[in-house]
Amino acid sequence: VRIDIPSLDLKITQKSKELWIEVKKLEKLKPYLRNLGIDIDRGRLDIIKKGTHTYSLKGELYRNACFFYGKNGVCHTKIPFIAEVKKGNVDFYAFKKRLHYSSKKSRLTVKNINIDLERLLKEPKKSKGTKGKKLVILGKKSKIRYDKHTLVTDSYDIEVSPSGNVKAFGSFDGDIVQFSKKAKHFSVKALRVKDKLLHPLIGFKGLKQGRYTLKKSGNPDKEMKGQVIIEGGIMSDFKAYNNTLAFINAIPAIATLSNPGFSEEGFHIIEGVAEYRMKKDKITFDSVYIKGTSSTIVGKGVIDLKKKTINMNLAIQTARELGKFVGNLPLLGYILMGKDKSMTVGLKITGSLSKPIVTTSA
Repeated sequence: VRIDIPSLDLKITQKSKELWIEVKKLEKLKPYLRNLGIDIDRGRLDIIKKGTHTYSLKGELYRNACFFYGKNGVCHTKIPFIAEVKKGNVDFYAFKKRLHYSSKKSRLTVKNINIDLERLLKEPKKSKGTKGKKLVILGKKSKIRYDKHTLVTDSYDIEVSPSGNVKAFGSFDGDIVQFSKKAKHFSVKALRVKDKLLHPLIGFKGLKQGRYTLKKSGNPDKEMKGQVIIEGGIMSDFKAYNNTLAFINAIPAIATLSNPGFSEEGFHIIEGVAEYRMKKDKITFDSVYIKGTSSTIVGKGVIDLKKKTINMNLAIQTARELGKFVGNLPLLGYILMGKDKSMTVGLKITGSLSKPIVTTSA
């Protein structure tokens, strides 16, 4: 027996003990489907009923917006899948079984598939578990993205409560990072991690080697407050640093700062801490303190990521005595001499992030 419904692009075929349902355009059936759990824009679907409570599914789902993405942030708008539906359970597989969802266990397992967790949690019902259960997401060799924060991990464990609150733990090369979301409050904590884990969390690759502790919390829609504690490492390879180094070397009175603290390799750090606030695309550094092998940097300022501008005030103090050199310096408004014969230089960094301008500052 075969039934064709042209207006829905639907074909139903009864073969012996099997029932075949072929849906060529899932979007035409969408108005009649309830409790999908996941929103789709279009797709195709083949259903085979093998017994009283057993179904086999195969097809492709398409979404204009997505929460699965691959390398280089490429969005997976097309999701090829197969599924087995039995009494009390649905096993859903996608991307050549690199993704598996079990409704009975309320568990999503992914490998080499990156997830935009913020978008996933906006999905109705499915993201909040099955029938009041918490949803568990287990990942390997995958990235987690939430708003502007990215977590690179070897493995992670996420628990999503029926109310939508989130607890997550991730590890990368032995380092541990945890984040949570309760209502609209979001927090991230990474203790003494290496630079590879830190970079995607703060969106900045200028800190290398060393160990870093990151604490950040708040409402991403309003304001996030953060603190970065630095233990060792090198600061280098970004325009503001390169332009500051070039400016220092161009002025004989302060060129002594370039060796050995400021160099082409970078600024060697002993310890440091930065406290900041972030509102949408504007980062306000309330306090920056970086102690190096030959100099100490303190400062404050603002970086506007939308306008791509910087406005920072810095004071750089030498950590060693400059001897007779100090006594021979002319009276300069941007240099302050200490009783210990140290020298503090005031600098101001302004302009675009791609071409920042460095000048002396009183």
